[in-house]
Amino acid sequence: MVRENNDRRFYAVATLLLVVFTFLLNHLIEQNKLVEQVNKTRVTPSEQSTKTVLTASVPVNISMANFQLPTPSEMNVSSRQVTAQTTQASSQKSTNRKLSQKSTHTEVKQQLNKMTKMNGDMLQLKFPDSISKTEAILQYMHNCIGIDLAAYTGKNLIMLKQRQASHSPLLRIASGHMTQIEHSLLELYASQHLLARLYPMWFDMRLSQKIHEYSAGADLQKFSGVYQLKGQTLWLHNINMNNKNVSESWLLADAENCLKQ
Repeated sequence: MVRENNDRRFYAVATLLLVVFTFLLNHLIEQNKLVEQVNKTRVTPSEQSTKTVLTASVPVNISMANFQLPTPSEMNVSSRQVTAQTTQASSQKSTNRKLSQKSTHTEVKQQLNKMTKMNGDMLQLKFPDSISKTEAILQYMHNCIGIDLAAYTGKNLIMLKQRQASHSPLLRIASGHMTQIEHSLLELYASQHLLARLYPMWFDMRLSQKIHEYSAGADLQKFSGVYQLKGQTLWLHNINMNNKNVSESWLLADAENCLKQ
């Protein structure tokens, strides 16, 4: 009788362990599928994780004291493109005014559309290795450029912070350092999802213009560059295009582009 009871307990424990193991295995499989889906389907620049911590800081006068948590709203988008609302006439004129005589608005827009079809590994816009420099650049992007935030579910975007009427179709999935605000919003509203940074159209149109003019319209196969903050100007340096180094740095944003606080 005692042996029979012991056998029953053994089978009960074994069954319970099997159920727990199966649940954990299925959970890991689902997580891996989500990561694989993002890596395969996203067509946007990957944002490089930072590894080296440096104490040197970049001086930048930016305040987040007046930030308030917004009420999140869900909008459906494909995994390849953020749905853009109609750009206001004044915004369109401003974008056209930023383009030089060397490239037409149509050419630059076509270049940007081609970039959205590139695999994430082939199109990389990276942050510095220094966390302090990355933090300063992200603060600049939030307060000056006016980037918005969303949680990427694998199929949809859940908007976490929105100030822009329309966004660039290049969706950045954050894979490294996040600011305190980014981390707080993601944890509060969508902790199980990935953070996506949405940039205003003019920002990526300027990048697209630089690429189109430097390449003379040639087909873009691979591109990478590292953000660099100089005072109140944001640059892209260490540029490599189609496995060839670009000797110059490109200005992406300056004081004239900053949002009115």
